[in-house]
Amino acid sequence: MKIKCDFCKTEYTLNRMTNKYVKCAICGHVWAPQTNTYKSVWVKFCLSVCALLAVVCFCFVALTIYKTQSMKRKPIVAMITENKVKTDEDGKLYILVSGMLKNQTNEIYGVPKIVLNSFDKNKEQISSQVIEPPATFIDPKTSITFSQKLFVNPESVKKLTIEIKEIVK
Repeated sequence: MKIKCDFCKTEYTLNRMTNKYVKCAICGHVWAPQTNTYKSVWVKFCLSVCALLAVVCFCFVALTIYKTQSMKRKPIVAMITENKVKTDEDGKLYILVSGMLKNQTNEIYGVPKIVLNSFDKNKEQISSQVIEPPATFIDPKTSITFSQKLFVNPESVKKLTIEIKEIVK
């Protein structure tokens, strides 16, 4: 075991630890060497585990709060699930857009109007259509689906977006 004189910093190697005082051969300073026990290793280990658990708990709480606040900001989420190019009985091409409205909360909401936007390759808006889904209310933790025909040139549409117009509680 290595010890160091507190006064002149001379280092010594001991075969075994002593609880008695030691005297420096260089400067004559007398001191009691600190004993390194295995308890300090266990204390450091336990503190490390506690710190890790605290970080895990903090992350869990932070994610829960974030999800709750997100649900308050966006209780209903709209998404496009599929779009297909179709031809009507007159031979005119259109895009059939299918989507879903999902109520993320534990409360009943009125089904909002949603807007379907189409954009060209230059990111300029081609059309904007208001969609009224086929339901009046959306129950807690449920989804409703919708389909809408979009009568635009399918070749010019490069991006479709959907947005909720208004949410009624």
